[in-house]
Amino acid sequence: MKNPKFLFLLIAVLEMNTVISQTKEINSMDSLTNLFIAHNCFNGEALVTKNNKPIYSTTVGFRDNTFKEKISQNSIFNIGSISKPFTSVAILQLQQKKLLNIEDKVKKHIPNFPYDNICIKHLLSHTSGLIGSFDQEIDLSSELNNDSIVNVLIRYDVQLFFPPGSEWGYSNLGYDLLAVIIERVSEMSFSDYMRKNIFIPAGMKNTFIPTTNNVIKYLPKDVPSKNILIPHMFENIASCEVKNIESVESIRTANDYFIGSGNVY
Repeated sequence: MKNPKFLFLLIAVLEMNTVISQTKEINSMDSLTNLFIAHNCFNGEALVTKNNKPIYSTTVGFRDNTFKEKISQNSIFNIGSISKPFTSVAILQLQQKKLLNIEDKVKKHIPNFPYDNICIKHLLSHTSGLIGSFDQEIDLSSELNNDSIVNVLIRYDVQLFFPPGSEWGYSNLGYDLLAVIIERVSEMSFSDYMRKNIFIPAGMKNTFIPTTNNVIKYLPKDVPSKNILIPHMFENIASCEVKNIESVESIRTANDYFIGSGNVY
């Protein structure tokens, strides 16, 4: 090698430029996070990776609105609709095992399902025409859960918004029905199926699905209840005004609880 000093200097300059560029990125992310915090628009944990390496991490906010106990890296979140990809994986696992096919009509697995032309693939892709969720016209005084979906659809003669496969319309109920199909095909509860076939193989030892509003009851062994984060509900997507969710106790008073579309912790 004719000029090792020059080569060393070149490497040092390149590394310095990388560090400077990365520092700018981190500062930008920090500024954005702080802006969200200042406007009460962010409560949680952020992690950014680049080339499979963490470059930015922050934990901000409180477990609840009453005691203002800070969130920690061990806090457990209800991930809401990000639960849906787990449900999709379970359905595709069952197809891989030849226990169902996404081309199957839903009626094949739920015989009293009131719509003839909805297939599993329509539920997966939000193209079933089903309503998104039960609204004020449904008698919310009764207990609503995955087992009651079909009976409610029949009782209220709920009409489809469009013929299956013809349009797109986001539907939580579609994914709740997928959970029902998973239970019937696998002959396991949805939460047990997910734990055995997805969470444990993926090393997700603190991930779980409670099957009622009493979340604390379903905590994994050795996980303290103080790790549960109380959901911060916002008035709407555009608003940063948090609804007054005080504690897990207030969550338990809800008269409906669905799994498949959400509620993975």
